[in-house]
Amino acid sequence: MSVTVEYSPEWRAGAPKPLFDDLYEGGGSPWRTYDVSSDGQEFLMIEQPEEAPAPNRIVVIPDFASELEQKVRAAQR
Repeated sequence: MSVTVEYSPEWRAGAPKPLFDDLYEGGGSPWRTYDVSSDGQEFLMIEQPEEAPAPNRIVVIPDFASELEQKVRAAQR
């Protein structure tokens, strides 16, 4: 979002406006999915595809911790 700010005669913020019209990756991500150029004039972002492909499978590993421990021990031999 972008907001116009006035400092004089008193501090005042205008109405927020969208800064970008397109969709970009990372909306629900806990990590920052963009960067700002060193001069502060440009953003680097990953554009979200029109239609994100649906996952075609889900892998469930019961008792993952035990299986991982066995594989680590085997790799250390």
